Formats: sequence, C-alpha cells, structure tokens
Amino acid sequence: MNAHFRPAPRRLKIAVIGSGISGASATWALCQVHDVTLYESQARAGGHTATVDADYDGVQIAVDTGFIVYNEQNYPNLTALFAELGIATHASDMSFSPLWIAAGWNGAAAGCPRSLRKSATCCGHRFYG
Repeated sequence: MNAHFRPAPRRLKIAVIGSGISGASATWALCQVHDVTLYESQARAGGHTATVDADYDGVQIAVDTGFIVYNEQNYPNLTALFAELGIATHASDMSFSPLWIAAGWNGAAAGCPRSLRKSATCCGHRFYG
C-alpha cells in the first residue's frame, strides 16, 4: 500500500470510472477500506490492459497487449502494485520503427535514438528534411 495513503475517518461510497490500469488499481486500493463501485463502458474490463489469445505456429499463446512501456525505474508505483499482487515481470528489449509513407521514410532502431524519443521532435516535418 502507498506510504502516503491515509484512511478516511469513516467508510465512504466511491465511484471509479474506467477499468484500465488506473481505475483497476484505484479500485483495488480503495475497496480495502471503502465501498467502491467500478464503472466501465466497454463489454470487457481492462481498458488498454488486455490479454488476448494468439495463434503462434498452431500454438495458442496469451499475449499482453496493454502496456506500451513499463520499466521499474520510471514506474515505481506500478512496480510496487505488481509486487503486492505477486505479479512477476521480466526484462524485454524495446524498439522503435517509425514509418512515414508520404515522405518515403522508414526507420528502425533498437534502443530508439535520443532525437526520436521526444514526440514533439519527430512529429514536425522539419525533422525529416
């Protein structure tokens, strides 16, 4: 539990909107001391956090599609939540492969070049010449 969390003096009724990682984790933390109702507009819970079954050469494998980026250094609270819930994580390689069809430009790099890390930089037409 977050060290900055201070329980309310009485049990509250709380509504959480959206069952993505933020809504689900807020609901989990709050429901221990409050009455929480989680609202989700989609047919399934999870928002961007989803596990889908994929066929990989005739073998069904579970693929997590939700987290675009996760690392322990930049996400200490999420890391703590995973630890609290007993969810194992492991390192993976990140890559970046932009494609700009109109300009005929395509690039790929493991460990994205520093200049491409800022979306404001790589979205401007002047960046591509």
